[in-house]
Amino acid sequence: MQVIDISNPASPSVVGTVTTGSATVSVAVSGNYAYVVNQGSNSMQVINITNPASPTVAGTVTTANGPASVSLSGNKAYVVNNSSGTLQVIDITNPASPTVTNSVATGSDPMCVTVLGNYAYVVNDQPTNTLKVLNMECGALNITLNPVTGQLRLL
Repeated sequence: MQVIDISNPASPSVVGTVTTGSATVSVAVSGNYAYVVNQGSNSMQVINITNPASPTVAGTVTTANGPASVSLSGNKAYVVNNSSGTLQVIDITNPASPTVTNSVATGSDPMCVTVLGNYAYVVNDQPTNTLKVLNMECGALNITLNPVTGQLRLL
């Protein structure tokens, strides 16, 4: 992972690097930490970026197969895993020891997740091509939007 100084947009420069797991595909940043998901090693790493010139790995947690995207909200990281069709909730209260606390099925091939309030929004790729809205407070409440027909389904 590279830390890039963009204070001068006309001349961005790499100020620090750290080795991550295999096939890094997504990163989210909050405060002094970057959260990186690695598809090849089925993991999420917590990177301490307090000193941008010298980022360090603070902690690592194993994910389900094929992590594709990470989103943050409060003291939780949300990771979608496209090979296992799941969304995992990871407690990041202690950056040195991130812990998977919950997992919910998302349907076929989730590719991207973002979280706002109590809802996780998951985009699934082929063959369903859907946007799934998960109420994380209720756990199992799923609403699926078919982008072709515009049809909503409560699961």
